[in-house]
This record gives sequence, structure tokens and C-alpha cells, in this order.
Amino acid sequence: MKTKLSLIVLLAIIFGCEGVNIEADNIGSIEGKVTIGPLCPVVSVNTAGNPCGYSDAQMNAIYGAYKVVVTAANQATKKESTLDKSGVFKFDIPEGSYEVAVQKVDGSVIGVSGQKSTEVLTTKVVKSQVSRLEISIDTGIR
Repeated sequence: MKTKLSLIVLLAIIFGCEGVNIEADNIGSIEGKVTIGPLCPVVSVNTAGNPCGYSDAQMNAIYGAYKVVVTAANQATKKESTLDKSGVFKFDIPEGSYEVAVQKVDGSVIGVSGQKSTEVLTTKVVKSQVSRLEISIDTGIR
């Protein structure tokens, strides 16, 4: 009898919670690509995508020095991800207004002549939609 009662309670819990997903109902995405460059002072003509001839490990090290940080306008949500050689990022987050910042992982300044510590864009996330961003970091190499 006790086993039957436990089974009934378990089934009631499982089926009573079916379809309840308040958090997932308002989810959208921020995705994009960060481009860092130039990476070397002289660019060869036929080396599209990797004009300096760096290895994958070198490109991962260059891009891995940066992270993308997403912060909600109300500061309630904050997510971050370190970049890899592709520079591509994606965050699935609740709808709302966000700041998307590219920062050095070690906190040092980025940009030409070290003028800034971050590159910041603002965007709005809408339920079931994707907000796409393209962010360029100028290394100042000429």
C-alpha cells in the first residue's frame, strides 16, 4: 500500500509539473563575432582568414586573451565567455536590454594606444529571436 501511495505521489509530481517552464518561455539569444586585428604589420595577399600565417594554437592564444561579457541593464544577469580562434560567441538569455562588452581576460586595456579597457555595445533580446553583433578590436598594429 505504501508503495502504491508513493507511486501515485511521484506521478502526480511528474505530470503536475509537465509543461511548466517559466524561465525558458522568455529566452532569446545574443550571438556574434569578435574580430581582432590587424595582427601583424604586413599582410600577404593570398592568406584570407589568417593573413599573418599564425598556427591554430597561436590564433587561440591571441583570441583567448579576450572575453565577451553580457550584463543585463538591471544587473540581474551577467554571463561571460572566453573567445577561441573563431571569435564567435553565443548566449541564450532572458529577454531584456543588455550591454555586451569585450574585455581582456587579464583586465588590461585594449584598443589603439590603450585608450579603453572595453569595447561595449548595447542590444535588446526578444523572446525566441537572435540579436546578432559584430565587434571589431583594433590592435593598433600598422
